[in-house]
Amino acid sequence: MTCRCHQQRGEGFAEKYWLPLNTPVLDGEGQVHYLIHKVEEVTRQQQTEADLREEHRRLKGSPGHRAYRFI
Repeated sequence: MTCRCHQQRGEGFAEKYWLPLNTPVLDGEGQVHYLIHKVEEVTRQQQTEADLREEHRRLKGSPGHRAYRFI
């Protein structure tokens, strides 16, 4: 889930990534009694994964790249 939020310092906007987690709490009859909602910011993780994908693409296209298949 992506949320575009205003920066507190400076001008403009910063793109933030959030991971919403919802956990139902059931009563004795198995009915939802409560819903626990937790949101975790994962912006750094998303950026790291994007950087790794880009580096992989860059290395894959380099002249010295060799593909190996392990069986």
